[in-house]
Amino acid sequence: MAFHTLCSRVYLGYPTVAQVIASSTLRMVLGDGWFWIVNTILVYYFPAIEESGILLCDSCKEEIGQKFCY
Repeated sequence: MAFHTLCSRVYLGYPTVAQVIASSTLRMVLGDGWFWIVNTILVYYFPAIEESGILLCDSCKEEIGQKFCY
């Protein structure tokens, strides 16, 4: 799907082929970098985030009780 999006943008004349290649490369590098950061560094913080209760949605807070509301 991403390839088709790139082709359609070039076809419609929004960016040039060089701009599409450059942005695709940058997005791959940034995506791979973020994947590496999350899976090697931030993964150790997931249990603390989960236990803190900051990720509870409003419906979950109502079911559990107001003691987790901040």
